Amino acid sequence: MSLKINKEYDVSIIVVNYNGKNHLERFFDSILALDTKGPSFEVVFVDNKSTDDSLAFVEERFRSSFQNNLKVIKAPKNLGFAAGNNLGVKHSAGKYIVFLNNDTILHSLWLKQLYDTIINSGAGIVNSKLVFSYDFLKLQIVTRDRMVLDNKVSLNGDSYLIDNKFCKNVVYENDKILCFGNSYFYVPITHPGQKFCLDLNFIELNESEDKVRSGGKEFISSSSNSSNGHIKLDFTADEVVKNQVTLIQNAGSDVNADYSGYDIGFCEEDIGQYEESREINSACGASMILKKDDFLQVGGFDQRFFMYYEDTDLSFRIRSLGKKLIYCPSSIVRHVHAASSKEWSPFFLYHVTKNRLIFILKNFGIKVFFKQLLDIIVNSKLKSSVLNKALISTLASSSRIILQKVAKRVG
Repeated sequence: MSLKINKEYDVSIIVVNYNGKNHLERFFDSILALDTKGPSFEVVFVDNKSTDDSLAFVEERFRSSFQNNLKVIKAPKNLGFAAGNNLGVKHSAGKYIVFLNNDTILHSLWLKQLYDTIINSGAGIVNSKLVFSYDFLKLQIVTRDRMVLDNKVSLNGDSYLIDNKFCKNVVYENDKILCFGNSYFYVPITHPGQKFCLDLNFIELNESEDKVRSGGKEFISSSSNSSNGHIKLDFTADEVVKNQVTLIQNAGSDVNADYSGYDIGFCEEDIGQYEESREINSACGASMILKKDDFLQVGGFDQRFFMYYEDTDLSFRIRSLGKKLIYCPSSIVRHVHAASSKEWSPFFLYHVTKNRLIFILKNFGIKVFFKQLLDIIVNSKLKSSVLNKALISTLASSSRIILQKVAKRVG
């Protein structure tokens, strides 16, 4: 792709990176492969003090391809997602800004569709359609009772831990999965274009009756032991292509009755149910576009949100301008999901707990905030150390917001 060098651009693509070197080659290659009929753009790459040689890799591998269309900004420390993106915007020259995760792979029309939609609709934010980075094979359990599966399997010779979010109608325990007649799960195709070999170790099964069904084929235990055994699945590369499914990660976002943010369509098979553009209540910061002036008018990302809920909070403030948020299904992104922080790790749980409460306080008021705070204290299953840290940080961050709200009422 030949990039036009400008001092001003239609779009500035803001990318925040922290130790994401393993994602960057595929990421930048997909930017270089974008449709040339799309808007002019620059990439503003903000590095949050990475220690994995991300900066050297980007400069050596991609500087000559992007030339002046790539701005590399070195943050003095790990600023997080919110502050890192704010820093990127300060160095941007585009009329519109795109916030894009570094663990994404872009469809060639991704930017053109995103840009055309916001220009034609006048929306405040336009949200891409995000799907998981890998495609999957679906495995259906066939049993009259139950089968107990070791959650560690062999996938093309490599050890793989079956992800709870890709399991349906199961009981997922620490090291095993209780499966029933209506249970199914998805396993990623980690080597596209190659054969697919999966070895499942069942701790408990009925060797004469229990099976696994996938791709129109049924697989039985290879063990002579009637109470446990292995079930091996083998598919040719052509069979994999024929039976692979794509799973949706985000078709817009929303907030549920419990004031928790969520991804619309999360882990659903992509069978055309989200192919219509529509208004949404919240956008996903992994890939969204908005006018730079609107972003600055509402104060940018709230930097009290180190990461998580910052995009939901921004969405609510953009809507306060009287502008709509639009989901654009033709702007397609493949996304690793939770690559910057391990999902359900103490780090993840701390920031999600704290930021959800701050988001509630800012957008739903003091009464709802304290009700939700009390509910967490009484019912939370978080480890005490994570919970205490989250609550202390929440109270420290929320005190100023509460005082402002009280002063506004009195005034």
